[in-house]
Amino acid sequence: MTKKVANFDRYETLTAREREVLQLAADGLTDAEIATRLGINSQIAATHRSDLMHKLDLHTQADLVRFALRREIITMDE
Repeated sequence: MTKKVANFDRYETLTAREREVLQLAADGLTDAEIATRLGINSQIAATHRSDLMHKLDLHTQADLVRFALRREIITMDE
């Protein structure tokens, strides 16, 4: 007997803060700039970025941007 596996959306595993960091990182902000924008220190911003990339199985900044474009988190018009 086989069990059907529902489509698993890794994006849904992100916290609200990780989603904010994803948006800002996809817009090209550095960890220091993200930290300033969110009122956190840059090491925390770097941890959020690392965690979200791990959860989404992304390995580079380019992967992150492509993911954000596919999900329409950012657009080419910005």
